[in-house]
Amino acid sequence: MIKKLINIAVISFLCTAAYAQNAEIEYDINLMYYNHGDSVSLLWIPSGYDNFRKGVEKGYVVERRAKGAVQWQQQTSALFPISNEAFDRLGQTIEEAAVMQELIYMNDKNAGIVPKDENPTPTSDSYQELTDDGEGDSEEQMMFNFGLITALTNVQIAKASAFFYTDKSVEKGAQYEYRIVLGDGKQADKSQIESVNMTELTKLPKPTDFRGDFGKKDVLFQWSVADLSDIYAAYRLERSLDGKNFVQVNTKPIIYSYSEEEFENTVVFKDVLVDRKTVHHYRMSGYSPFGIYGPPSDVVKGKGTPDFDVQIIIDTIAINNKNEALIRWSVKPADTKLIKGFLIDKARTPEDEFHAVTKNLLPVKDRNYKDKSTMRTSYYRVHAIGYNEGEVVTSFPYFAFQQDSVPPAPPVGLRGTIDSLGVVTLQWDANKEDDILAYRVFASNDNKPDSYLSVSDTLLPNPIYTDTLPLNTLTNEIYYKVVAVDLSYNHSKMSEAVLLMKPDTIPPVKSIILKISQPADNMVIVWENSSSTDAAKLILLRQVSDTGRITIVKEWHGLPKNTTYSDTHHFSGEQVRYFLQTYDKSGNMSEDVSFWQTAKGSLPPCIKHLRATPKHDKATIELQWERGNCEIEKIHIYRQVNNEKTLLLTTINGAQRTFEDKKVKSGETYKYILRAVSERDSPAVYSEEIKY
Repeated sequence: MIKKLINIAVISFLCTAAYAQNAEIEYDINLMYYNHGDSVSLLWIPSGYDNFRKGVEKGYVVERRAKGAVQWQQQTSALFPISNEAFDRLGQTIEEAAVMQELIYMNDKNAGIVPKDENPTPTSDSYQELTDDGEGDSEEQMMFNFGLITALTNVQIAKASAFFYTDKSVEKGAQYEYRIVLGDGKQADKSQIESVNMTELTKLPKPTDFRGDFGKKDVLFQWSVADLSDIYAAYRLERSLDGKNFVQVNTKPIIYSYSEEEFENTVVFKDVLVDRKTVHHYRMSGYSPFGIYGPPSDVVKGKGTPDFDVQIIIDTIAINNKNEALIRWSVKPADTKLIKGFLIDKARTPEDEFHAVTKNLLPVKDRNYKDKSTMRTSYYRVHAIGYNEGEVVTSFPYFAFQQDSVPPAPPVGLRGTIDSLGVVTLQWDANKEDDILAYRVFASNDNKPDSYLSVSDTLLPNPIYTDTLPLNTLTNEIYYKVVAVDLSYNHSKMSEAVLLMKPDTIPPVKSIILKISQPADNMVIVWENSSSTDAAKLILLRQVSDTGRITIVKEWHGLPKNTTYSDTHHFSGEQVRYFLQTYDKSGNMSEDVSFWQTAKGSLPPCIKHLRATPKHDKATIELQWERGNCEIEKIHIYRQVNNEKTLLLTTINGAQRTFEDKKVKSGETYKYILRAVSERDSPAVYSEEIKY
């Protein structure tokens, strides 16, 4: 913001055509002049902080020559800023002088040839901090920019900073050239030259674009600086309550600055009115950097606008049998001098956009109006319009509705789903009536007319409904119906029902194995069917020994009427058990398992004389056996530890006669069974059990 203010309000001002003829050239010292007729005032500004420090150190010399001459004549010796003590005294009356004082006397090493008794060593904690933290250059430049503003907006600060000189040794009708050079005379060609014709006096223009917008308690001023920024560095606003005696409003210079492009050439300033009844007169004038105010603008006058303190109340709205709405309202206070007229608008709901009922202002004496184009339901408002811009008072919305006893049609298109978590989503087609307010949803487990209960907690504004059902129930069917409700709270008949099926997560009741017997070679299983009505499949499975895999014996679709089955598997004296699995329509399963049953029958042994011998201090058990008359392809060795589940320990080649179990622990009991497979895909034959 500071940089923008400096760039716009100061730098552009220094390099403009009114005071600088060669704005495109970058000078070390920029020069401006004011021709009084009998004298010429000069004001200069170093361009940049470095050139400013040179001026503080070496001083400035004013040089002049006649127009067309070659030699320059010194008009002054080197001019230096006033002393630090003098700045202290100046700061007592002009507080902005402290900015230039701090800028000039930052550090004694920059004081240069200024006499010591005039410039005691200044102390500046802020300057020391800036130089220590490595950010001195930017901070010094920022302070320098502030200093420029103070010098351009206060001629006393400009003089104290050695930026100002008045040449009184001029002759009328003469033409001169001026420049400002540093005290050492070096780089004089980098100083701007200004030509002055003494017959052409400097004239300050009158502002022509000065506007004021009077509010209730304040006034907002705007004026364009498009044609003034080359001339004035600041502005002054004056106020008068009698139109004759003006006093300055602003205590500080009004400096042109902007932060948005729309105000690029516009100054905005606000003043608080003394009161709201008195006519205020305002004028504005520009401030030249030479300490001279230009002619004031034309006077802008006005006064604060009174409060539009009225209240509008709609008393009644009656709708007749022709569906015409008669609107009646009252005004408080009854005095209507502030009201210009009335407007009426309406909307279907208070949240909708309101549309005008009256195109033109109703007379201020009116207190009723008939709307002949009513809707089923409407919210009306009455607006009181004042004489000043923005003066509007609006009544609260008033609800009105036509008499309606006709219910809407039942909703159609009802459809829905239930997901695996029991979340119900219902949708239906929106009713086509224009006065539909909402919908209600009803549910039933058996679709009987008197069993439907409301399940929607509130009226549903849209044709969609969601619910969550418990799934751990024995009823899987649920029916839904929907009712439409209009703005008069007439309810439609119920829609057609939609049937939804809950996801079934409950397994069916078990089918129970009652008895297992082996009257001859076959094993006979007797059971009792499941009582579940949704039982869809029954499977009988068999396991021979706890080492054998479980295989399907028989599968029924639905529950069989005959609950006895004869298993024709060829048994050879093994332990056998059966599983009875019942499945419902959703795939849920329940299972009953029989006890182990010893089967009748025998096969020629493939492995004989199985024995177990401990070895190596009982850390290993060696198994030994003899072969029978079988052609053994491979042998499965099963082991049971401490009466736990029998597990497959390893599989070896059928030609082997011994095996060492090296995973033995002291103090534990072991049982071994060998299962010989005589040929591929043939039934396996088990050895006798051996324990150790």
